[in-house]
Amino acid sequence: MIQEANQAGELEKLRQEILAASWPLTPAFEEALQAVRPMAFMNRGNEVVLHAGNPRERGKIYVTGKDEIRLIPGLHRVGCSPDGIYFALVDGQGIRVVRQPDRNLQGEETAYFPWKDIQARLKASIPDLECLADEEHPEDILDEVIPFGDGQRLLLVCGYGVYLLTADQVDLVHPQASERRELELEDTIVDMAHGAVSKDGRWIAYGSQMSEHLLMDLTDKTVHTLGPGSSYPHYALFSKDGLDVCFNACHFYNGATIQVSIAEVDRVLLRIRKNGR
Repeated sequence: MIQEANQAGELEKLRQEILAASWPLTPAFEEALQAVRPMAFMNRGNEVVLHAGNPRERGKIYVTGKDEIRLIPGLHRVGCSPDGIYFALVDGQGIRVVRQPDRNLQGEETAYFPWKDIQARLKASIPDLECLADEEHPEDILDEVIPFGDGQRLLLVCGYGVYLLTADQVDLVHPQASERRELELEDTIVDMAHGAVSKDGRWIAYGSQMSEHLLMDLTDKTVHTLGPGSSYPHYALFSKDGLDVCFNACHFYNGATIQVSIAEVDRVLLRIRKNGR
């Protein structure tokens, strides 16, 4: 059909019937292709921060608007708080949290986490497991770096698990070190690690391919376990108003998303505390 339409010069009709495809041309410029991932909106949504490069490899950070694309030198990853106010800027020395950065990602610094401190604290707490502390270039393997709305805490997500950073402490949230030891495993490596932070900073949602959907109340570190609607949990996201959290399990992209009411979780927790079970 395509060959006949081209031979007859019926290109307009051909475009109506079959949209143009890029894949026949892809092999010709495959070496030049790169993944481009939007990281955050800024400047009232008029600009987007992009990470260009393959996952878990050193990439480049750009800020792009309607008329300009600017390379931000020296940065490897960027993350944004749920309210869009705080940005985490990752380089080879550490992670800076800045408040309402300008077009060059410069702003008031509210927290700084040097990699040497992050890795030393992790090594002290879990010396027997290979984890983020053992990575030579941790700045290059982060999947997510999410500042909290207070500008003082971070959630890190990578192939070595999910980590919670505060001013003087680094905690491995997932997988649990005790469970890895029970399974006689030597590392914290998981597939499809994911995490999200609620707008009020009270909750984190997280998990990995072989876990359940997990929701932690940071006020007392209570963890709620939710059964996925399909296999292979791989994504979590809080609603903009903070009233719900959504979890997705992909199962080769034939998966399911569940929506959980935070108020209902609170009610269940209250009943458990009241009844003592």
